[in-house]
Amino acid sequence: MARGKRVDGTAVWGCSAAPRDLRLPAVLLSLLALAVLATLVMDTSAHFDRFARALRDTPPPGRARTPMRCRARESCRRS
Repeated sequence: MARGKRVDGTAVWGCSAAPRDLRLPAVLLSLLALAVLATLVMDTSAHFDRFARALRDTPPPGRARTPMRCRARESCRRS
C-alpha cells in the first residue's frame, strides 16, 4: 500500500452531502395524523352516544311508546 496518497472524501462526508432536514414536514405530518386519529375517536364516541341514547329511549317490549306531553295529562295515561 502506497503511503502519502490522499483520498478526497468531501463528496461523501462534506456539507453538501448532508441529507435534507425533514423535521418540519415530519412534525406537520405527525400533527395531521394526530388530527385524523382524534376525529376518528370523536366519531366513534358520537356513534356510541347515539347508540346508548337509542337504548335508553326504547321502551321495554310490550309497552307502547307515548309522547312526553301525553304522560302529564290524565286522559292520555294508560290504566
